[in-house]
Amino acid sequence: MFEKTYTAGENNGYGLGYNAAKDEKAAAAWANTPQGKMAYRLAQKGSLDSLIQCDRPGWTKKNGFCYPFQAPDGKIYGWTTP
Repeated sequence: MFEKTYTAGENNGYGLGYNAAKDEKAAAAWANTPQGKMAYRLAQKGSLDSLIQCDRPGWTKKNGFCYPFQAPDGKIYGWTTP
C-alpha cells in the first residue's frame, strides 16, 4: 500500500516537474529567436514595460490601443528602440 502511494506521488511530482521544464525550454527557445532578442534589448533599455503599459508622456491607451498625442509641453514622445 505504501509503495503504491509513494509511486503515485513520485509520478505526479515527475509530471509536474516535466511540464515546468518543458515551459522553460520553450521560453528559452523563443528568447533565442530574433523577436526574443529584440524584446530582450527593449527590456535592457527600460522600454519594454513602457511599450506594454503605454505609459510614457504623450501616449495614451484607448480601447486597447496605444496612441500618440501632443503632451502639454507641445512635444510628442516615444521610447528607445533596439
